Amino acid sequence: MLSYCRKEFTILIIIFLTLFSCTISAQAFDVTITIPPSIQVTNDNLNSSFPIEIIIYNKDGIFNPTTGLKDFAIYFNQYDITEYFLKNITVSACEGQPFEICLKARMDVPDHLLPKGIYFLSAGVRTMEDTISRATATLLIGNPKKVSPSPGNASQLRALIEDNSNKIIYIPAGTYYLTDNLILRLKEGQIIYGDGPDKTILNGANLTVPGLSPILVIGKNTIISSLKVENSRKGGGISLDNSSGFIHNVIATQNGTGGIVASNSQMDVIASDAIANTYDGITAMNSSIANIIMTKAFYNQIDGVGAEKKSNLSVLLSETTSNTGVGIGLFSESVGTIKKSLIRDNGKAGIYIGERSNAETIESNTICQNREDGIAIQHSGTKVIKIYNNIINNNTSGITINDNGKAEKIESNTIKYNVNTNISIINGSSATTINNNILGSKIGIGISGNNTILNSYNDIITQASDLGLLFTNSANGWLYNTQSNYNITGGLSVVSNSYVTANEIKFINNHGFGAGINERGTLILTNSIIQGNSNYGVIIFTSNGSSFSYDKNTLISNNTPSNIGKW
Repeated sequence: MLSYCRKEFTILIIIFLTLFSCTISAQAFDVTITIPPSIQVTNDNLNSSFPIEIIIYNKDGIFNPTTGLKDFAIYFNQYDITEYFLKNITVSACEGQPFEICLKARMDVPDHLLPKGIYFLSAGVRTMEDTISRATATLLIGNPKKVSPSPGNASQLRALIEDNSNKIIYIPAGTYYLTDNLILRLKEGQIIYGDGPDKTILNGANLTVPGLSPILVIGKNTIISSLKVENSRKGGGISLDNSSGFIHNVIATQNGTGGIVASNSQMDVIASDAIANTYDGITAMNSSIANIIMTKAFYNQIDGVGAEKKSNLSVLLSETTSNTGVGIGLFSESVGTIKKSLIRDNGKAGIYIGERSNAETIESNTICQNREDGIAIQHSGTKVIKIYNNIINNNTSGITINDNGKAEKIESNTIKYNVNTNISIINGSSATTINNNILGSKIGIGISGNNTILNSYNDIITQASDLGLLFTNSANGWLYNTQSNYNITGGLSVVSNSYVTANEIKFINNHGFGAGINERGTLILTNSIIQGNSNYGVIIFTSNGSSFSYDKNTLISNNTPSNIGKW
């Protein structure tokens, strides 16, 4: 007979309406994983075909365009099987429920697909309103050998883990108090799992040596699942040292040097939480590789998730909220990607890329209400290759590129209602912006400093409370088919030795001027339109060396009190 163990969690998340917040209306959303409780097997047939069902319930309607599904992922251990699952599912309504309210996606696992062993499933969904829900399940095939301590007996648990022949250790519900002599050192190939993070608790309050963690991973290919690690005041919750581990359905909370910390290691953290730790929620350092998937980092006293000292970080379908520092950070020559995640309400930047670090892609995230920048790119040698399809709103500033940083492509983002500037490029930095919708804020795009460069293509900048575009302090720019309309002070200001050339741009219906050139600034227009502005189409202060020229294909008309004003 197949021994079966199922952990099933239903996540209910309710988000309330706030002005210009990350969401637009209240909703509830659930997801569960269901595996049949009885599967018949024989010695010759360790796993007959059986179904895995993902059940998704949305009270507002799954296919409602504002509350429906944005992203979906399913992982089998650390492996992404989303594409395989989607190719092999049958989708139906849940019994007794309309299809629009409850959807059941079923995949049949073929005969002999899984050898004898233990497996961990995770499913995550993200709604159009950026609620992220998850479910997990544990599956035992063919009754693999496992050992177990008495509930709450930390000494027995330590002894079982110290025996290298024990590869699967089941930790039943209870609180296990670890001491300096009872930390758990996982070795190669070992698996520990519990009855869920609300039931199986490893407590490190009695650890006294700085740096000790209740769980220390010192071997390769280890697995930790379905438990909580808490109150290690002098160390981290889980520490990986020159090792590799898969961490699944774990809560790491109230630990002193971070919730989960990897040094010169590889880790996959899936469907887990790092909450209220004294340092970072999750840290990868010293050339570590970390994949963070369907995971949440809340209320940590430094950063939510960070990579340091040449580490490699990938974040997918995760959430970093209300951390004292940054939500997600790449530091000291690290690299990474951040996709399909929610980064909000952090005390510093939502995403920070600095100290010669490089991000390949920041894509399809919602980044909002952070107390500094939504995305900060800082220092010479720091680069982001692509910032694509993000919603960046209500941060103190939207995207800031500073101190010789570089953004190769900022494309197809919605950047709106950030307090100071939607995009800032300053102090020798450079960026190319393409097809962005830039709305509100004091300044739409601000460019300042010698050798600071903006290349803008097809951007639409509207409703800034001051200027749509500002070039100052010897900045340079090239604008093509960019629009800066309906701004309060003006569409474009070129001042302080800055130099801008523009082709096929439109500055229309600004409440102030269309374009202003002052303090030896230079503006050259071709094939452009400046029309319907309320305080001159173009204002040029030629008396202090400013320069303006335009070709015969440029239309400057219907501006008040006149099309061009010179002083």
